[in-house]
Amino acid sequence: MAIFKIIASRRGAEPDTAEFEVEPISGEVVVGDEFQCLDTHHPIDYRVRVIQNSTARITLSCAGFYGYDDFFVGAIIDTSKKGRLGFRYDVA
Repeated sequence: MAIFKIIASRRGAEPDTAEFEVEPISGEVVVGDEFQCLDTHHPIDYRVRVIQNSTARITLSCAGFYGYDDFFVGAIIDTSKKGRLGFRYDVA
């Protein structure tokens, strides 16, 4: 279980995938983690398929809908909470 902030997103290399560059806040994201993002009132489910770590960033390759570049930038995700409860925007 982890909490992270989405700092960038883009289309994944495979159909029906999205890639999220994230900034960890607490915990550790693992393959298989699931989370939900909200596009207005429409929930979009994601499942982490691949994690790429580098010194500069963590990139999550996820199964799920791709909308457009930088979709959900600024969102805080908590994988320990299911559905809408695990998604919010940083207001600071």
